[in-house]
Amino acid sequence: MDIFFEQIVVIRKTPVQFLLQLLIALAGSVMIFIFVIGGLVSVLAEFSVLLFPAACVTGYFVWKLITGFNVEYEYSVTNGYMDIDQIIAQRKRKRVLAARIRDFEAFGVYNDNAQKFAQRSFQTRIMAASADAENAWFAEVRTEKTGPTLLVFEPDERILGAIKKALPHLLAKSIDA
Repeated sequence: MDIFFEQIVVIRKTPVQFLLQLLIALAGSVMIFIFVIGGLVSVLAEFSVLLFPAACVTGYFVWKLITGFNVEYEYSVTNGYMDIDQIIAQRKRKRVLAARIRDFEAFGVYNDNAQKFAQRSFQTRIMAASADAENAWFAEVRTEKTGPTLLVFEPDERILGAIKKALPHLLAKSIDA
């Protein structure tokens, strides 16, 4: 029988990200205003024809930048394999991790061990959880593509149960203890 679970986690924005979005929106609005007013004032000038399309293009890029802060992660566990995809603004998907769960070298609650990981070096750090997540878990895994990797994520009970079933026996036993 195949085992398949998936979960989508929406990453909460930090105050710095909200501020950046606001600054981008303000700067874009000013640029669009200048293009539109410039186009209206210099209707007879040769380059005024380019100002209205420039305003539209600016509006499009401002929208792309602002919505680019909307990030989600999709966790998928299928028959002992775990895939993590990053979804940006519900329009772009990127696989950030694909690993066998039995290859996990360590697994546990992240909040209890966060200080320990600050000093350790990893080739790749994947933060697939909100910065203030209370139920974050970590996994250390070494893959061919990412090398030594630290994964921090927020699994629900179904994903967590599927991971625990696929973990190596000794590692699963140390978590339950």
